[in-house]
Amino acid sequence: YENSTIFTVFPFSEYDAEITYPLFNIIIFSKDRACQLDQLLSSMQNFIPNIYSPSFRVQVLYLFSNSDFKEGYRIVKKFHPSVLFHQQHNLSSEVTSTLFEAYESEGGSSATFKADYLRLLDESVPYTMHFMDDMVMTGAWTA
Repeated sequence: YENSTIFTVFPFSEYDAEITYPLFNIIIFSKDRACQLDQLLSSMQNFIPNIYSPSFRVQVLYLFSNSDFKEGYRIVKKFHPSVLFHQQHNLSSEVTSTLFEAYESEGGSSATFKADYLRLLDESVPYTMHFMDDMVMTGAWTA
């Protein structure tokens, strides 16, 4: 497997249409950086094969401090309609996980960053990757 990409071990290309569940849960954290987030999402689209296929779940947990930043995220959402955007402290009650439910049942506050993050985790997805909005991909991922 020398000089091969990390994704060659997973059934993409001709088998990709058969996959109906995510293998990768990508969680991106962003605060007041819609432009940087757009650059990261665009670079992912360029360098990760099939990023918007059923094999991937791309989620953004974002927070803004004023209406200008809010408008920036509105625009980025339009550019990346396949990405799931979740506003911090304002997640839909439909976004949940067993990890969040366990945290809440132990007395954890549902109004925290930790609670929002736990709601995005999915233990049925084999791989979870984390990114920050100021990151950018500059080449294909290789093993």
